Parts: sequence; structure tokens; C-alpha cells
Amino acid sequence: MKKRYLFSILLLVCIGVAGFLFLQRDQQQPITKSIDGETFKAPANSLVSLSPDVHIVSDDHTLEETNKSVQEKENATDTTYSFDVKSTKKIGELQLTVREIDNGDQFVFTKFFNTTEKGATLPFKIVFTNKPSYTHYSFEEEIAQEHDRVFGIDYTSNVKGVYSLTSEQPYQLFLSQNYISKDLVEKYENGEQSVLRELVNEDKYIDITDKKDTLTFNLKLRTTSENQFSENWFLLSKEPLFSTEDEMSYYKNLTNDKFIKSPKWQTAVGTYTKLPWSVEPSTKVGYGRNLVYQQVEDVIQRYEETNERFYYDMLVNSVNYLFDFKGDASIWKTEYTSTWLKRDYGIIAPYTDTRHNEKIALFLSKAGAILNNPEIQSSDLLYADFLSTQEKIKNILPTDDGYYILDYYSEQQTKKTHVSLNHALGEMNFLFETYQNTDEQKYLDTALSIKNAVENTGTKWINPSNGDLWYQINGDYSFEGKDYDTLTLEDLIRGLKNYEELQLPYDQDLYKTLMTSKIQFLIDDELKIHTNLYNDLLALGFGHLIKDYQHVYSY
Repeated sequence: MKKRYLFSILLLVCIGVAGFLFLQRDQQQPITKSIDGETFKAPANSLVSLSPDVHIVSDDHTLEETNKSVQEKENATDTTYSFDVKSTKKIGELQLTVREIDNGDQFVFTKFFNTTEKGATLPFKIVFTNKPSYTHYSFEEEIAQEHDRVFGIDYTSNVKGVYSLTSEQPYQLFLSQNYISKDLVEKYENGEQSVLRELVNEDKYIDITDKKDTLTFNLKLRTTSENQFSENWFLLSKEPLFSTEDEMSYYKNLTNDKFIKSPKWQTAVGTYTKLPWSVEPSTKVGYGRNLVYQQVEDVIQRYEETNERFYYDMLVNSVNYLFDFKGDASIWKTEYTSTWLKRDYGIIAPYTDTRHNEKIALFLSKAGAILNNPEIQSSDLLYADFLSTQEKIKNILPTDDGYYILDYYSEQQTKKTHVSLNHALGEMNFLFETYQNTDEQKYLDTALSIKNAVENTGTKWINPSNGDLWYQINGDYSFEGKDYDTLTLEDLIRGLKNYEELQLPYDQDLYKTLMTSKIQFLIDDELKIHTNLYNDLLALGFGHLIKDYQHVYSY
């Protein structure tokens, strides 16, 4: 009797174990999914299928889907998947955002947030099940960085590069590194806050396995402690993102040349780039959503020249970054505090930076024309209207016959800010060009007021110690600061072109004096000049100064 009882218990245990193993084996089998009516087998632990033969997979943890949302965007659609990540208990949260561009290409942004008290790693795989082989064009290489006087050192690398997959259905995959960071937040008494990220580490791990009929990109979303983010992104296309290797090389060289501002670390809500040291909360490895770098100015220009697919995708992505950032506000505001603005003027985040808004307005106007979207194209009027109201709220620095618009504005500031020459010229040129497009008198009047202010100030803009132009004029009409190498000179040239097009009288001798002094400073210091600027200077009659200049470059 006792033996029969023991045998029965043993039999039940064996059946239980066998059943458990069967269930486990069954869970590892491919699962049936469908996209656009097409049914297919997805690998086990598939989180998202981007197509019948491309899947995002994660294992080693239990992932429980908590939410899925779909949002229509500008020339794109976002599908966002949210998961709880569990081991014996919840260890974090995973968010996958698939941004499908209207040409069928897909950005995928991943964000793993660690909620445990120690480090946690989430395996992350991109699996191709269409028997592909691949070649790799690497973007990552050693960059000789000098310590930038504003930004210090950018501790991120370039992206991994382009993987070209050959099969019955070819793909190109543009893949980033993995970025580990944590939120830094400074809260203020008025209820506002300054937000940025502190880079903890960049993870370059990748292991590519070719097994049976599958090619798998094995990645890891690593964190080292609690409340850290681990993020990466990739762009997937069934068509060549770059039509030639030469074009890939062009973009690689462009991103290496402008390394600090290049879009290496992209997320669903924007690009994070290296911030100056002078930020609050204080950190030397701060990264944030710099408004200028949410746009891809160089990319949009290159798209107009080449119609490359990659540039179109980046353009659409950038437009959505900007509109999402602005939300319901009337203008774009910087979300992190500059310590020198706080010290000198009492300005804290969020605040308005005129130059940043000018660049956004110009970018969106051009992007809207390319996308044939009047709503996007007319976004430049938001900034034009803002500028035309600054005299009324007395956010100006008056001169004899005109006024400068102050560079920054915040309702919390303790005194008026300075005016930098490049900001003033940029605003003037933007308003002249907006007037030409709209025939609105208020834009012309504001632009003429700024033009008069520049001419009233005249040669006082020249620093007598070195011939360079001063960077800024202060509220007491004193001058200080080191000017940008070539930006202000480019703004002056753009101003002359606008004067000619609008047939406006101007002091030719004054502008010749300002530009000659600046050019001679560039020559004396052997600073680089881009070919576009070089050609403009030749056309304006400055060939006697620069025709044999050796420091001219192009991408």
C-alpha cells in the first residue's frame, strides 16, 4: 500500500514536470502575428514585429505589455508600446516607439528605465528572419576632440553605422550606440524647473549572430543603478537609405566635422546633445534638448541637393521633434537654465532665446515647402509676431533712430539682457524675408528699426585690441565678448543681400569697414572659412584679402 502511494506521488510529480517543460517549450515556439493582413510566424519573445521578417525580441525577463497607443504625426505615425519588466519582481519599464514615416521607413526609439536599487540589463534583439547576409559601413571612428571653450568634451561616439542586408527583401539598418543617463532636475520657487540629462556611460556592445535562417543583432539595454535610462535607436528601410557609399561617406564626414551637434543620441522626444558646463543643475557631462539641434539644418540642405531617402526621414523626424517640444505654447522656450543668464539677469528656465527661435522658424518654413504642408511652412510667423511685439513690452535697447531686440526674455528676469550682433542681424534678416513673403508692414518696420540700430552703433562694434567684432552690446551700451568665428560675417552678408533685394539705402562704407576688419582678424588667426562663405566674399569684392587664403574647407 505504501509502495503504491509513493509510486502514485512520483507519477504525479513526473506528469507535472513534463507538463511544465511542455508549456515552457511551447512558450518558446514562434507565435502567429499579422501585419496588413499578412499572417506570419514571429520568433519567441517577440515584442514588436516591424514587418513579417523583422522583429524586436527580448528574453531573460518577463515583459508585460501595459499600454499601446497610436498617434498621427506630421508625415508620420507613432505607435508606442509600454511594458513592465519583471524578474522575481518588477525591475523597470520599457518603452518602444515606432515612428513610421509616410514613405514606409521606421524609426524605433527604445527607453528602458531601471527602477531597482542596483544595475539591471535588458537584452534587446533585432531579428531578421529572411535569410539575409550583410555588409557594414562604420560611422564610428576615433575623433580628435579639442576641449571646446563652451561645451568641454562630448563623451559620446558616432553611431554604429549602416548595415546593408541582402536577401529576397533587402533592408538598410542605421543603428546607434546605447546611452545610459539619469535625469537632473532643478526646481524653482515659481513652480518652474530646469531639466537635463547627465550621461553615465555610452555602451557600444553589439553581437551579430547568423544562425540557420536568421540574422540577429544582439544588443543590451544596460543600467548601473536605480533611476537610470538606457536608450538606443535605429532607422529601418526596405529601400537604400543612401544610394551610394559616397553619400554615406559624405554624411559620416559631416557628423564628424560637426560632432558636438550631430544627432547621435536620438529619442522619441528629441535629440540629446552635449550642453555647456554653465548649466543648472551643475554637471560637466550634461546633455539636453538644445532647440537648435532638434532641427537638421545641414540635412535639409543636402536633401534639396540629392533627394536621398535618409535625409527625408531625418527631416520628418526633426519637424516632429520641434512641434512636440512646443506643444500648445506660442513660441519655443529653452528647458534648461544657463548659470550665466541666471547670474547676470535672473533668467531661469523656461526662457526665450531669439536666435534659437529664428533658426527654428527658418527651418520649418523650408521644411514645410519641401513637405508641401502650408501649416508647417507658416510656422515662421509665430516668431515674426513675437519679434514685432517686443517694442510694446519694452524688451528693447533703444538707439538714436531704432532699437535692438534683447537676446533673451523671461517674465522672471531681474534686468534687461544684452544684445549680440549676430542675434540682431539674424532677427533683421528674418523679418526682411518674412516681409517679402507676407507683405505685412509690421515686419518691415521692426526690421528697419534693427537696421537703423546697427548703423547708429557703427564701427563701435569693432574691438580695437584685435580687429575682431565684439560679441555683444550691454544695457549700458558697453561692449564685450568674443564673437563667433564666421557666423556674424555670414549674417552681415545676408543683410547686404536683403538690402539689395528690397532696394534699401545703406551705409556701404560702414559695412565694408566692419567686414574688412572681421576678415583680417580671421586671416591673422588662420581660422577656417567654408567654401560658401569664401565664394560670397569673392563676389562682394574682398578677393584682394582672401583669394590666396589657405584655410578654406568643405565637407
